[in-house]
Amino acid sequence: MKFTLQHKDPSSQARAGELQTDHGVVKTPIFMPVGTAATVKGIFHRDVRDEARAQIILANTYHLYLRPGMDILERAGGVHRFSTWDGPMLTDSGGFRSSRWRAAASSRRRDAISSPTSTVRAICSRPKA
Repeated sequence: MKFTLQHKDPSSQARAGELQTDHGVVKTPIFMPVGTAATVKGIFHRDVRDEARAQIILANTYHLYLRPGMDILERAGGVHRFSTWDGPMLTDSGGFRSSRWRAAASSRRRDAISSPTSTVRAICSRPKA
């Protein structure tokens, strides 16, 4: 992945550029719809691209881990094939959720996070010092 700065406005510090990914080029600034489970709900991919003019979508790896799960994503051939979105995709690691969890469980070395949608429990551990 590579970002190339195309223009910087000296009065506002706004920037425009191009983000080159393995799945295409994204011109910034951009509108990035959220497809939590790797698909934007209630709209076809062609409409996301053609009508909303989105060049990239955002998926959440925590939600994908919970549902559909790693086995299904791997059998599908990865997140792009699972979602059928052929353009660039940014995945959010769920870091906010884990940082909130770490703050609540800072004295423990490891704990389980329960899924809000199933009986899945993810075991999270802190790095060893």
